[in-house]
Amino acid sequence: EDVPRMNKGGVQTAILLGCVHGAISILALLHHLPIHFIQVGEWRHKIGLATGNKEDMKRDNLKRLSIERTNKLFSLSLKYVSPSSKLNEDDAADAILIGASNFDKYCAKYTKFGYLKE
Repeated sequence: EDVPRMNKGGVQTAILLGCVHGAISILALLHHLPIHFIQVGEWRHKIGLATGNKEDMKRDNLKRLSIERTNKLFSLSLKYVSPSSKLNEDDAADAILIGASNFDKYCAKYTKFGYLKE
């Protein structure tokens, strides 16, 4: 996932993510591995989290949905405690779903009428 653009706060986080981003890019280059940057909306859409419902697209709901989808797809038990809890395991869930969004077997089935129900 690309480093977020800073339009408000989060300077330290952006710097750390930029460092990690650079280190991974160098490793990939040294090992002749291709890099494909994926936008947040792209992987969420592919995995079926972008429902089009405004309420679902709020940050706290996306965290919960990400954890729920990861737990369901991979039989995990990642925790969601509350909307702003530091105990939420949404970062791990997002990382798993970013990877999974590149494998067709995990991508949401979409028709011209919307997502198929699971």
